[in-house]
Amino acid sequence: MLKVLARLRGCGLSLDLLTAFRKRSEGNIATIFAIVLVPLAGIAGFALDFGRAQLVTSKLQQSVDAAVISAGARMALSEEDLTSEARRFFRASGGEDVAAENIQLALVKGSDNLSLTVTADVPTTLLNVIGYSELRVSVDAVAKFASEDLEVAIVLDNTGSMAPFIGDLKTGATDLVNRLFDTAANVGRDVKVALVPYVGAVNIGNEAGHIGWMDVTADAQYHGMAFEGSWTLFEGGCTYTPDGGGGDSGPGSGGDGGDRSEITPLSPFPTLARVLQEVIGIGSAHAQTAPVPSTPSGYAHTGVTAGEECWGMEPTHVNHFDLFNQLNVAWKGCVEARPEPFDVDDTPPDSGNPDTLFVPYFWPDEPDTTDFGTYPNNYLADGEASLPAPWIYSWEGGRARATFKYYLGNTATIDDVPPLTLGPNQACPDPVVPLTDSRSALLSAISGMSEWEGSGTVASEGLAWGWRVLSPTEPFTEGAAYGEANKVIVLMTDGKNWAAEQNPDVNFTDYTAYGYLQYNWRIFPQTYSNYKDYLDSRLLQACTNAKAAGVTIYTITFGVLDAETQQLYENCASKPPYHYDADTTAELVSAFNQIAGELTALRIAQ
Repeated sequence: MLKVLARLRGCGLSLDLLTAFRKRSEGNIATIFAIVLVPLAGIAGFALDFGRAQLVTSKLQQSVDAAVISAGARMALSEEDLTSEARRFFRASGGEDVAAENIQLALVKGSDNLSLTVTADVPTTLLNVIGYSELRVSVDAVAKFASEDLEVAIVLDNTGSMAPFIGDLKTGATDLVNRLFDTAANVGRDVKVALVPYVGAVNIGNEAGHIGWMDVTADAQYHGMAFEGSWTLFEGGCTYTPDGGGGDSGPGSGGDGGDRSEITPLSPFPTLARVLQEVIGIGSAHAQTAPVPSTPSGYAHTGVTAGEECWGMEPTHVNHFDLFNQLNVAWKGCVEARPEPFDVDDTPPDSGNPDTLFVPYFWPDEPDTTDFGTYPNNYLADGEASLPAPWIYSWEGGRARATFKYYLGNTATIDDVPPLTLGPNQACPDPVVPLTDSRSALLSAISGMSEWEGSGTVASEGLAWGWRVLSPTEPFTEGAAYGEANKVIVLMTDGKNWAAEQNPDVNFTDYTAYGYLQYNWRIFPQTYSNYKDYLDSRLLQACTNAKAAGVTIYTITFGVLDAETQQLYENCASKPPYHYDADTTAELVSAFNQIAGELTALRIAQ
């Protein structure tokens, strides 16, 4: 606020007197002209000098605003020390580099605010002729901390491509945490922070209490999707003749490989479920026989008992928890994406609706053989010698999707040490830290973060879990009720949403929270570009849902060059200024600090 005071040193004249003199200048024209000549000159001088005073005032206001905001970050200091800090920031922002003299600062510290007033004398030019040697100007600013509590979820890309930069990511996240808690200590504001590392999936932790959130009966729509109903075995010696074919024998003969998935079993077809029951005694709850539709036209089967087929089909009910148990490998805590719309919302898990429950992430063992190249997650032997006669694997994909090998007592080769791990928990990152007011717990978790190779980048899972840790409802309940705290997500990524490409004709991609691309009932048609587009659409929907619930979203992209991805994350942010693009590690760390400033700074209230 501008206050301009003028005084005439030694004369006792004021602007009010000059104004009155002007108003009373009536009568003889010549007399009036002689009388008003000096006041007119004073008025012209005032207009010129007043304009100069306005420029000085504007510059002072900018410096005062900057000084009160910067000093406010040190509210724990005494009023005397805060005044010194304010003067230092005022000087650093150019507050003393103005055409003014006798600059004075006055600071008052309140319980949740800081006020700073600056006065200065602006020397005059024309007004000095009539005795006004200076104009006194005064500016002030009052800054106030937000009164509501703050809850922040820091959602960080821990994919393998971050390996050269993981230290810088830790620095930025550490700075953000420290700034948030420093402000809380200064002004008595309650602050809680959560940490959500993500790769192709998110690790929610495998604490016993989490089992209530999980689909332990495998009734969720996509639980076991990589296995259920797959044609994996062929009965040795069984022959069939494709319609119009030349009597070729063996699995897939005379066709393009599509024959296998087109043949439908007839009862009493010895499905893999029956084989499992008879050979190793798997319980009926996990060895269900597939439905028996009619035989498709065009196939004549020979060499087998009438009514039987040549193909072995996987059970229609596969439980990931059973597979972990049979391997004697612990589920680490990663989960798969729920079916739409639950994959991108905070609907609480409800046992009455299995699709709201969470499915344990299970990356299947991949083939030993190399018809289509090598595979990144081969942790079990799957040689045919272990199969009961007369069965053989129908094709290389059969080795990828067969559940039989998980019940052979095979010793799995497991490696849980990042960055490149091996086993059903491959690429399962460090666990979530739910909302907490423990600075030390968060800094320890950030310090211990590692990059994780394989799988892909599924930011929608990171964002969704960032929202879920803020939500007051299950699965995590540490968050305050909506409206009682300012809820914020800071989402960082270094690339596009994607799943790492793998050998074609078997899996197409690595495994993510959304499964393989091949035989994926969520994505049609099954192409790499459609997979990416699907992941992008789920991220954008997750952002839209969280913002609608009252969550503020900041996004950071690091080293992302394509405009499409930049636009995606700008659209995800609550508003364009909340999206930060970093090209260098210094800019990455700076982005976290700028967001910290946004979340912790005093706001100019006056």
